[in-house]
Amino acid sequence: GNDLDKHGCKGSAGYTWSVAKNECVQIFEAGVRLDAADSTLNQTLSAFAVFVNDEKENEFDVEIFLPSLQGSTIILKPVKDDGAGTWTDGTYTLTQWKGMFTLEEGKKTLYQGMRK
Repeated sequence: GNDLDKHGCKGSAGYTWSVAKNECVQIFEAGVRLDAADSTLNQTLSAFAVFVNDEKENEFDVEIFLPSLQGSTIILKPVKDDGAGTWTDGTYTLTQWKGMFTLEEGKKTLYQGMRK
């Protein structure tokens, strides 16, 4: 199909623009799938966490793709010295513990998933 977005990403081939990577990505290949953990969310739609190496800061940031916020950019920065994998932007927090990723908004768990 002729469905290129303003960045040249072909939606019919599963490509989405990544602000953090500055390129088109297939989030289901590049990211960690997070399935709905909250019963009020659409259980058939997943969120994705795409890890991006921020060479300037010598750290990994996370770009979050939420099905309810298409076109919005959520970039989470690592929480330093917390002893675990935690990233936040003040609203959303992603934690990693023993291979399980949990995305929360405030203290409410929204999505969870394991890295393939």
